[in-house]
Amino acid sequence: MYEDRPSPPIVIRNVINYPALKVDLTALVGADGFTVTAKSAALIVKTRNCAAYDKLVNYCNDADLECHTWAPRHIRPFKLRIENLKQGST
Repeated sequence: MYEDRPSPPIVIRNVINYPALKVDLTALVGADGFTVTAKSAALIVKTRNCAAYDKLVNYCNDADLECHTWAPRHIRPFKLRIENLKQGST
Protein backbone atom coordinates (compact mmCIF):
# COMPACT_ATOMS: atom_id res chain seq x y z
CA MET A 1 0.00 0.00 0.00
CA TYR A 2 0.93 3.68 -0.18
CA GLU A 3 2.30 3.89 3.37
CA ASP A 4 4.65 0.94 2.85
CA ARG A 5 6.44 2.29 -0.21
CA PRO A 6 10.01 3.57 0.13
CA SER A 7 10.49 7.30 0.30
CA PRO A 8 13.32 9.54 -0.93
CA PRO A 9 15.60 11.35 1.52
CA ILE A 10 15.00 14.90 2.70
CA VAL A 11 18.09 17.13 2.80
CA ILE A 12 17.86 19.96 5.35
CA ARG A 13 20.49 22.71 5.30
CA ASN A 14 21.39 25.48 7.76
CA VAL A 15 19.96 23.82 10.87
CA ILE A 16 20.63 26.09 13.84
CA ASN A 17 18.94 24.18 16.67
CA TYR A 18 19.28 20.44 16.02
CA PRO A 19 17.89 19.24 19.40
CA ALA A 20 14.67 21.23 18.89
CA LEU A 21 14.35 19.93 15.33
CA LYS A 22 14.81 16.35 16.52
CA VAL A 23 12.10 16.78 19.18
CA ASP A 24 9.70 18.15 16.53
CA LEU A 25 10.42 15.32 14.09
CA THR A 26 10.01 12.71 16.83
CA ALA A 27 6.67 14.24 17.82
CA LEU A 28 5.47 14.07 14.20
CA VAL A 29 6.44 10.54 13.19
CA GLY A 30 7.74 8.84 16.33
CA ALA A 31 11.24 7.82 17.36
CA ASP A 32 11.30 4.86 14.95
CA GLY A 33 9.84 6.80 12.01
CA PHE A 34 13.05 8.30 10.67
CA THR A 35 16.84 8.24 10.67
CA VAL A 36 19.15 11.25 10.48
CA THR A 37 22.62 11.37 8.95
CA ALA A 38 24.76 14.45 9.48
CA LYS A 39 26.93 15.57 6.57
CA SER A 40 29.26 18.57 6.48
CA ALA A 41 26.69 21.01 5.17
CA ALA A 42 23.33 19.35 5.79
CA LEU A 43 21.22 16.78 7.59
CA ILE A 44 19.82 13.90 5.56
CA VAL A 45 16.52 12.62 6.95
CA LYS A 46 15.28 9.26 5.69
CA THR A 47 11.77 8.21 6.70
CA ARG A 48 10.55 4.64 7.01
CA ASN A 49 7.46 5.10 4.82
CA CYS A 50 5.70 7.61 2.59
CA ALA A 51 3.14 8.68 5.21
CA ALA A 52 5.98 9.88 7.47
CA TYR A 53 7.67 11.45 4.44
CA ASP A 54 4.56 13.53 3.68
CA LYS A 55 4.33 14.71 7.29
CA LEU A 56 8.00 15.75 7.38
CA VAL A 57 7.84 17.57 4.04
CA ASN A 58 4.78 19.51 5.23
CA TYR A 59 6.58 20.33 8.49
CA CYS A 60 9.67 21.57 6.62
CA ASN A 61 7.52 23.78 4.40
CA ASP A 62 5.53 25.18 7.33
CA ALA A 63 8.66 25.83 9.42
CA ASP A 64 10.45 27.54 6.49
CA LEU A 65 13.40 25.16 6.71
CA GLU A 66 15.86 25.17 3.84
CA CYS A 67 15.25 21.69 2.49
CA HIS A 68 15.36 19.69 -0.71
CA THR A 69 13.81 16.38 -1.64
CA TRP A 70 12.77 14.36 -4.64
CA ALA A 71 9.33 13.17 -5.65
CA PRO A 72 8.52 9.66 -4.44
CA ARG A 73 8.67 7.06 -7.19
CA HIS A 74 4.96 6.25 -7.03
CA ILE A 75 3.89 9.83 -7.88
CA ARG A 76 6.49 10.59 -10.55
CA PRO A 77 5.17 10.90 -14.07
CA PHE A 78 6.21 8.15 -16.41
CA LYS A 79 6.78 8.10 -20.14
CA LEU A 80 4.68 5.93 -22.35
CA ARG A 81 5.51 5.21 -25.95
CA ILE A 82 3.17 3.33 -28.24
CA GLU A 83 4.62 2.09 -31.49
CA ASN A 84 3.46 0.31 -34.61
CA LEU A 85 -0.18 1.29 -34.47
CA LYS A 86 -1.73 0.69 -37.85
CA GLN A 87 -4.59 2.76 -39.03
CA GLY A 88 -7.31 0.26 -39.86
CA SER A 89 -10.32 0.68 -42.03
CA THR A 90 -13.72 -0.13 -40.66
